[in-house]
Amino acid sequence: MSRVIFALESLARGSGASEQTSELLVEAVQESTQDQEFRIDLGQQPKLWSAAHQLLSASTCVDQAWVVPLIKLLRNATAANAQGQALACEAGVIDDLVGLVRFCGNSLDQHRLLMVRLCTQAVCNMVTGNDVVLDKMWNVWCEREETAVWNRVIEANDKDSVTGGLILVYQCIRNSSARCASLVKTTHGLTMLKSVLYEIDRSHAEETNQHFELGYLIMHEILTNGFFVDVIYRLSTGDAINEKQMVVIKMLDSSLHKDNAPVLPWTAREMDTLSTLLLNECNQAHTIIDNVLAAAQQQHDKPTGSLDDDQVSLTYICLVLLLQIMNWLMMHGDTTRPAAKKSWLAHQGMQKTIELLRQCDRLAEWKEKEQLKNGFAFVKRELVRLLGNLCYQDKACQDDIRELGGLGLILNQMQIDDTNPYIREYATLALRHVLENNTANQQWIEQLKPMGTSQPEELTRMGLQSSIVDGKIQWNKFK
Repeated sequence: MSRVIFALESLARGSGASEQTSELLVEAVQESTQDQEFRIDLGQQPKLWSAAHQLLSASTCVDQAWVVPLIKLLRNATAANAQGQALACEAGVIDDLVGLVRFCGNSLDQHRLLMVRLCTQAVCNMVTGNDVVLDKMWNVWCEREETAVWNRVIEANDKDSVTGGLILVYQCIRNSSARCASLVKTTHGLTMLKSVLYEIDRSHAEETNQHFELGYLIMHEILTNGFFVDVIYRLSTGDAINEKQMVVIKMLDSSLHKDNAPVLPWTAREMDTLSTLLLNECNQAHTIIDNVLAAAQQQHDKPTGSLDDDQVSLTYICLVLLLQIMNWLMMHGDTTRPAAKKSWLAHQGMQKTIELLRQCDRLAEWKEKEQLKNGFAFVKRELVRLLGNLCYQDKACQDDIRELGGLGLILNQMQIDDTNPYIREYATLALRHVLENNTANQQWIEQLKPMGTSQPEELTRMGLQSSIVDGKIQWNKFK
């Protein structure tokens, strides 16, 4: 141990041999992986850190033969070593490594990519589990522009560098509401968060990609610490939901269904934000469908009207996610159901739900609906679920559905629809809820009389024809 430190001090004074020091460092790295006592003792030597600071503070060290084994040794020496972590911070070595990351970060040279990976790993070891060091360094990284480098690491075109950057961010905010707040509310923290959201979205389709899981863990910390509303508004770029907000909503939906727990504190603030987002997406979807149907009647080539395909797709994804979240909240008893229901109804949610379901039925009747590439699959199913949840053991909501024309819409969903799996079952449940102990609704259903049958293409292909005989539907083979 003393030989290594002496060699580093000599090198820092300019009197040591670079090649011999490199060999000593390589041996020390190997020993540090095999001998925990050696590793811990080495990390607790102040002279190690003062020498390391002198050597790493100049960017010219990047091309020295000893720099890679030295960073590996410092990385190992601070793993689960609180005293070593404190010494690294006090000596300025963490700042030195961040400076090297900034210096090497814009290069595609393999050696410099390796430097970014190693420095990121070393910094991660130097702060993980040490709240004093974490608080100091995290505040610096979030609030000072000259130290804002981790967003570039997360956006790097190098998988291992990105992995290290994501692990570092997660370790920094884990179990800390204050550091989560800095990530969301400071300018440079938000820049880091945007990079995380970009990587989540990019890696989502790759099932074996560790980056999505790491991004999920980061977002889970932010959500469970109550920053959903802050994130949504900090990421806002206008009235429409953007792609980064969509990723946040997707993470919330995933967390609810994965953990089967509320995840957020779900105060009135969260409920109001969710209802506002859902209301805006319902209005946007209504406009899209209007444009589709109007353009179809005029035989326009672009059925979505003035909206581009990306915006239509984004609206569709966010609408389904928000409906799923609202339905989840309304199906979990006394914990979230009353507040979610109250909030949605206060936003004219009953009217919007029925209006949009009616619009979706109009779209389904359009013979050329296949032209709409970004079709509204799953939307009708979630709307029917929402109606059923709203009227469950609630006579006022049951009456509202009847008065707004919702009973017929629910009945219209009693069919198999490949784009809305299980919609018939959800419609059956919704009908049960809307009729339960409600004489007026029951009488409305009783007054219905069959007027004719439809002839779906599926029946025709099977050689069957539907007809009404004595008030009942029968299927017969074509003659």
